[in-house]
Amino acid sequence: MSKSKYIILKERYYTDEKKTEPTWLEVKNHPIWKKITGKEIDRLTISMMATVIGYHYKLRKTGTFGLSIGGWLQNPHTGKRNEKQEKAIAIMVAIAVKEESIEILNEDANDIQNISHEYGNGGVYKLLEIINQESEKVIFDTLQSIMRKSI
Repeated sequence: MSKSKYIILKERYYTDEKKTEPTWLEVKNHPIWKKITGKEIDRLTISMMATVIGYHYKLRKTGTFGLSIGGWLQNPHTGKRNEKQEKAIAIMVAIAVKEESIEILNEDANDIQNISHEYGNGGVYKLLEIINQESEKVIFDTLQSIMRKSI
């Protein structure tokens, strides 16, 4: 059995790197988040929304992803994570399984993570389009509908 069978996601989801890419930064700093939630939004939430939106609209954008030696996804079975991080893992695995089949769990762990990265990289542009709509209600309803339908 491969090592990845035991370490489902061995590398970080690169939410910290997205702060330097202009589209991700624009989404992160958009004023709609404070209007809808009363607070700023974190990078993990944006990453997961972009990933789900990318999956929903089949906007998979390939890219090159570097390797990391740390992070809360490195060893999901032993690390300490909060509820939001647990949900992120579930979303990433669910999308990978829906996209490739249950057999992906026997493949290299990076495959699971890269699928999420690719859908997130495609979905962030659609997310920006959604949050730039004029009505807060339309934005919220659109995001909620996509999240419910996709996973």
